[in-house]
Amino acid sequence: MASSEEIRVAAPLAGLTSGFIEVRVGDEASAQSFYVHQDLICASSEFFERALNGDWQEAEDKCVKLPDDEPKVFENYINWLYTGKIPIKCTTIPKGSRMSREVENEYTALCELFVFCEKLQDTKGKNASTKALYQGCLEERTGTLYFPLSPAINVVYNGTPCTSPLRALLRDGFVNRSAPHWFKDGDDYCKEFLYDVVVGMATDRAKPSIGLNLEGLSKYLEDESEKKEDTATGATGKGGGA
Repeated sequence: MASSEEIRVAAPLAGLTSGFIEVRVGDEASAQSFYVHQDLICASSEFFERALNGDWQEAEDKCVKLPDDEPKVFENYINWLYTGKIPIKCTTIPKGSRMSREVENEYTALCELFVFCEKLQDTKGKNASTKALYQGCLEERTGTLYFPLSPAINVVYNGTPCTSPLRALLRDGFVNRSAPHWFKDGDDYCKEFLYDVVVGMATDRAKPSIGLNLEGLSKYLEDESEKKEDTATGATGKGGGA
């Protein structure tokens, strides 16, 4: 049966009839140049729309410089812009791995793309990154489901506002599905994320009954019947010696 996915698009939305603009990505010494249809990128990114249609040098030169960004991130962005796909999915995962380097890199790259789209004010690009990340979390690989950990999470928290929906997705994943080993490298997570997780757990859990469960108090008390042999030995030998 043929796929039901719509492959046609209205002519005005194609965005491939305009001229090209140059986008130089990376620091000046090693910047890479990319050439993109102006109408296509301006239709998706408010940042480019303003830069190339206002009274700016970029509009005159048809060249936008992004010295603080990585060429690979922009390459992923224009791949999505032209094809609607993000060429980022890992295909090799060691069996029995809790979080393989390949999956971690995939998630980190998707989060870097999201943060880049945040900068470009490209809502469609952000949503595409989120959908790809969500799909990855639901995909069983070698019998295991993987969720983003500190490298990807820190990218998001360092590059988005507190109202970001992707922050909420990462927080909710930890609140609802986390296992103890997810926190093995707890010091690697930014404090803001850990705070959000704690608040989320306190908010989403079942409301406790009034007062503490004092029937379980013994769990938190030390055993008073234990004798410290080292203390007794120290007391006995304290007065010895000539």
